[in-house]
Amino acid sequence: MLLPDSGSQFSLSFVSGAALLASSTADEATLLAQFRVIFRRGFVLCPPFAAIATLANLGNAYISWRSNNGGAGVALHFLLAGVCTASLVPFTLMFVVRSEGLLLEKAAEKPGDGKPRNGKDKVTWPVARTRELIGEWARLNYVRALFPLVGALISYTAH
Repeated sequence: MLLPDSGSQFSLSFVSGAALLASSTADEATLLAQFRVIFRRGFVLCPPFAAIATLANLGNAYISWRSNNGGAGVALHFLLAGVCTASLVPFTLMFVVRSEGLLLEKAAEKPGDGKPRNGKDKVTWPVARTRELIGEWARLNYVRALFPLVGALISYTAH
């Protein structure tokens, strides 16, 4: 139904993820600060598009099902489109949240005091691990963007 969500997700991976990793000399604090900004913007921008697309497809499925003109087949297309789009939520919870959480936890540390803002022990790993997690996050965003894209394609084939 809506392609902005896929476009936003692809943009996060292709533009933002690549930009974060483009400079081999950027220090870890800079990478993490930039990741946090990108994450927050994506968190505000992408979920509403996915929710609107899912609800629009489910609404269209209901309307098609209620019509008397052979709407069951069309309703099934819209239902599949809605379910496909909504499937990005379990995918995110199962795969993406882990890398995002690790990066955000590391980004929350105050430089120099050895403790993150939440009072837990400091998260320690080499800068290469931070870069690896950002790369993983970008790859997972590519996959996550496919759910609303496939949902949109399914809804466009409903007739």
